[in-house]
This record gives sequence, C-alpha cells and structure tokens, in this order.
Amino acid sequence: PARTIEFVAADVPAFGWKRFRLAPSGRHLDQEDAGREISCEAIAVSAAEDGTLAARLGERTYAGLAGLEDVGDRGDTYDFDPVRTGEVTLAEVGVRRRIDATGIRHLFVRRVLAVPASLTADRRRRSDEQVPLTVETAVQLVPGTARVDLGVRVTNVARDHRLRLLFPTGAPAKSFRASTTFDVVCRETERRDASGWVHPAPSTFPHQGFVFANGLTVAAPGLPEAEVTADGVIALTLVRAVGWLARMDLKSRPRPAGPLMPAPGAQGLGTIEAVLSLYAGPDARAARDAELGLRAVAAGDAPLLPRDHPRLEVSPRDILVSALKPAASGPGMILRLLNPTDGDVATRIALGFPVSEVVPARLDETPDGEARAVDGGRVELVVPAHALRSLRLVGTPPAVPAASRRCERV
Repeated sequence: PARTIEFVAADVPAFGWKRFRLAPSGRHLDQEDAGREISCEAIAVSAAEDGTLAARLGERTYAGLAGLEDVGDRGDTYDFDPVRTGEVTLAEVGVRRRIDATGIRHLFVRRVLAVPASLTADRRRRSDEQVPLTVETAVQLVPGTARVDLGVRVTNVARDHRLRLLFPTGAPAKSFRASTTFDVVCRETERRDASGWVHPAPSTFPHQGFVFANGLTVAAPGLPEAEVTADGVIALTLVRAVGWLARMDLKSRPRPAGPLMPAPGAQGLGTIEAVLSLYAGPDARAARDAELGLRAVAAGDAPLLPRDHPRLEVSPRDILVSALKPAASGPGMILRLLNPTDGDVATRIALGFPVSEVVPARLDETPDGEARAVDGGRVELVVPAHALRSLRLVGTPPAVPAASRRCERV
C-alpha cells in the first residue's frame, strides 16, 4: 500500500548525498488538535484570532504576519491601478495543529474573505456582489532549519483585484535589502520624485527571491513583486487578477503601455500556490537553501559516490553559487559565483572530483584570463563586491559503475 514517509535529513554534504535505508515498521501516529501554537528550538509561531501569525525568531518577535490585503484593480498586465471602494470582510477563520512523530510541527490556518466579485461595468468601483476568497496557509517548523516555512494556497474566484500577503516588521523602515538579478541591493522606502517622468514611479519592485527589513527576511521564490512601506511592512503580491493585456484609461499611467487587448486568462481564476520562508537576518544563502531543498532518489545497494564526501564546497557563506552547469561549448563545467556583499571576499573552492584546469570565464563562457592553479583540489580567488566570477572547470569525474548508474527520482 502507498505510504507517506517523512524524516529529517540532517548534515547532508554540499553537492553530495546522505544515504538512508527504509524498512517497514508500524504506523507512527501524529498528534492533531485545535491548538494555535507550535515551537521548535529557538522558533515559535502562534495563530491569532484573525488568522495572522506571531513568530519568535531567536530574540526578535514579529506579530501580524501573513496578513491579507485585497484591493480592487482596474489596471492591466503592465500596471496596477487601484479601486479602493467595495467591502472586504473576514468571513471565516479556522486553525488546527499537528505534531508529527518525526518532530516536525504544523499549523494549518484557513481564512475566507468575502470580496467583491469584480469591477462594475464602468470600471469605476467594485461590484456589490460578494464571493468567497479562500486562503489556506500551512505553517511548518522543521528541526535544524532555523526558519518558518509557509505553504500558501489561494482559491481565487474574484476578478479585477490584487491580493497581497503583509509582513509587518514592527518598526519604520527607511531602507531594506532585496535580491535582484545577480545581486542583493539596498532600496529605500521613500517615494522617488517622478515629476519629470513620463511614467510615475511605482511603489512596488521586482525581486529575485527574498526581501529583508528590520531583521526579518521573507523568502518568496516565484512571487516576484514586492513593496516595503515606510512603516516597515513587507508586502508580497499573491494575485493580480486583471482581464487586459493593456488598457488606455488607467489613472496610474498617463500613456498606453501596449495594445488594447483582452486577456481573460490574466484574471488568475482557480488555485494558486506559493511557498515562502521566514527567518532572522539577511542571509542570502539561507533563502537559496529554502528554495532548493533536497532531492530524494531511490538507489540500489551500491552507492554512486563516497559517503559524506562533498563534491563542491564554496566558502565563506557570503559567496553564493549562482550556477553549476555543463559548458555551452567545449569541455568541462561552468561554476558561477556571486558576491552580494559590500566588500571584496577571499573565496575558497574545494573540489571533490578531479579537475585538471580552472579557467576564468566571461558570462558568455569565453576565456577571461590565465588558468588558475589547483592545489590539492582547492582553488582560491577574490570575488569583488557585488560582482560575479565565472570559472570553467575542466577534468574527468570519477567513473560510475555500470550497475549503479540507474536511479529514479521519487
């Protein structure tokens, strides 16, 4: 019979593996009740009466997390154009708790908002008809991860609106950090003077994985639109339901941005899912760890690689592996490193497979300097502040026994 297998895989080597043998056993019963609090190590989470969360992350406590904001939107796929009329009420809140036999803790919060069904025909206000907007949030604490994982599921039946998750950080914010393309940048909450601009400056911005303000990081891969307000609220867009590629009558934009074309699929009707994580501090690598997780495969009796043997280690933690991939042409692999900090970082690379040559490369993978020395499987270089460095690793990985080459992803 089908079974759900759950365990905590700790201390998995970098770009390596840790082997677990599965054996039949009796059923391990989980504890389920109507509790509203969970804790694990230095982290605690509780659900309030309105379904928002309070979280203790180390020495800091944050309240009102994962609040909901629903506003009418008469915009298009290019720009938000708010319609702030129409009643939005919290119609239902349900909370349950589960403690797994593995030590993993869960809170399940279900909220139902009553929201206007759409805009009126003249697009000036939201309709009087109300529909239910269901938001389910699964909170998870896993031993050893030092973060709060959130799985969010929205059942959207409303049109012409924007739904956001709000994360108050508890204090005003003049500046904050956010991941962007090949970097982490410092942004300001003060609105820019756009008096000389054709297009007014939006308060939202695109990010590439996480936003950090006042000690709190919200990692949100796949939710690329965010805003941080002057009072320190991190707002992440869950849904922008619009029915037009572009329109000519937006109040938030003086000129057209594209062709006047209906786009009914952009209403985003149906189920929308997202995965987020909360943790203390501006750790870019922690955001990447939360996003990528681990991959489980079913393997035979013969291990493919030596036990507890990292295939690639990069230190210090400030340096991120932006890419490790086969070269587009020629031999070897491309390793791309990112330094998102404000200072140059002396970087050490430990290679767990034979490499005969390490050649600096450009983004287009053409050579960019002389080959670097490989000393006992180690390479050292300095990655400048807010910069990328690419290396071509040329060598022959160890042979894999034919009997061990087959594995299936589970």
